[in-house]
Amino acid sequence: MRRYAIAAEVVEPGGVRVTVEADVDRERLLQELRAKGVPVVRLAAAPRVLVLAEGGGAAAAAFHEALAAQGLAGRLAPAEPGASADLPALAEWARGLGCHFAAVVVPESLPPSAPAPLPAGDLAEGRSRVRVQVIDARRRVVVGTFGVEGRAWGADALEAGARALGQAGRLLARPVLAAVEQSGWTLGSEASRRVLRVEGLPDPKAVEQVGDGIAALAETRSAALRSVSAGAAEWTVEALESGLPWPAVVEAVRVARGRLVWLGGEPREGRAAWRNP
Repeated sequence: MRRYAIAAEVVEPGGVRVTVEADVDRERLLQELRAKGVPVVRLAAAPRVLVLAEGGGAAAAAFHEALAAQGLAGRLAPAEPGASADLPALAEWARGLGCHFAAVVVPESLPPSAPAPLPAGDLAEGRSRVRVQVIDARRRVVVGTFGVEGRAWGADALEAGARALGQAGRLLARPVLAAVEQSGWTLGSEASRRVLRVEGLPDPKAVEQVGDGIAALAETRSAALRSVSAGAAEWTVEALESGLPWPAVVEAVRVARGRLVWLGGEPREGRAAWRNP
């Protein structure tokens, strides 16, 4: 365990019940299981996930952050109610944004419950339940559906509710990561050579950031800086096939101070531009 935080503390007859959220060193745990001969499923590369908030924005944001902490970067966007029912549209949405999976977060109503034990101090209780549906964008199939409940306390009902949603969102990350790992998702085995020119780079630091972002893509086997000129740079990329359009993959490159926009060209020799956030 790397760190933990107390999510809730409730006074009960004869004691205090404490809810703890722990951040487990997952990589070390998997290594120890593998060393003991336990079969472990691991991804060869980290796919990108489009997180869609069909309501419950706080839960979706916490879920998105928790996935990113596990190496599954991606996008966060709002969705219309009922979006989870249209698999082809969700798959195309994810593909268009350079994501391998889509995860739709939907709040659910809670059944009536008995009065909660008195919290420690004069605090309000918040409870929330959210469901997530995970879709493989390439195969257009559901790889998992999970529901979790969050419970937290705050100074008022609004704060308690927001904390409960955040807790529920964080709890979703583990089963979703496991479902993605067990879905059989993989990249192609053959790499193709591509040349990518990025224009409008504001300074040398941007060249470094774009190079790091290209190298971090799941599809990238290798990336080498080919040339640098005034406000532009060119890379040679050995890329594995992921089933996503190459322009969308390029626009999925993550840079700290901006973003990339595809300008055109052939997939094997294309142009993109740096844009401020």
